[in-house]
Amino acid sequence: MISLNLYEEYLNGDHLEVWNTISFLEYDKLQDEEKSIITKIINEALLRIDYNIVVVLNILKENGFDYINFGDINSLDQSYLIRDPDDYNKLRQEFINNDLDLKIPLFFAFFSGFFKVIDFRGLFQQFEVKILLDALFIESPNSLNDFEDRKFELAYKGGSVVGCLFSPDAFIKENTSGDLGPCILLSEKTVIDNFIINYSDDMPMTFVEYLRFCFHWSCFPNLFWASEEEREPFLPILRTVRESLKRF
Repeated sequence: MISLNLYEEYLNGDHLEVWNTISFLEYDKLQDEEKSIITKIINEALLRIDYNIVVVLNILKENGFDYINFGDINSLDQSYLIRDPDDYNKLRQEFINNDLDLKIPLFFAFFSGFFKVIDFRGLFQQFEVKILLDALFIESPNSLNDFEDRKFELAYKGGSVVGCLFSPDAFIKENTSGDLGPCILLSEKTVIDNFIINYSDDMPMTFVEYLRFCFHWSCFPNLFWASEEEREPFLPILRTVRESLKRF
């Protein structure tokens, strides 16, 4: 039995500890009251993520950033869209209640139901960017069939696993030749969160941790690996963003 105070603890600033507690719980083994608590935590996290997206987009625009759909790979051709509440409820239930052999992690199901697209690709007017930023770009699956089409078998920890592709790789994002992008690990049990594969072997992270990582770097995660010279033009943006984010 999980603590019935987890949601209050999440609201009171213990978001990291709470998420670590629930990340790999098996949803189907939880009692109804526990499921309700998990749902409230996830919905609160989604609202904070939604807030952060708007904040970061506004800060980037104030710094001369223009959205560009490189290669027209964003079928919605918008930087940010959420679904209406009815579609959110319908799609997340479709992603959760199904007979798939490999289950969709609960948070990813909720996330995909909530957000249609998040796309931070573009160019800055004031300065030239000389590195691939690997901008946060997720166009969520719209159905189980769409989800199934995104499944790939990958090598992981010396074995073979299946992941769901949720974003192109850094090269394809900027309309150059590339390969398979990051995927979320699928398993036989519906866990709350799960690891990202085909991204960084040196920094294992779950999907939620990947989103935190992206926001910390103003939705340009490759700045983490950039040189000081390459990162320098972004420092004022990074400071402003980090002061403005809601933690989740």
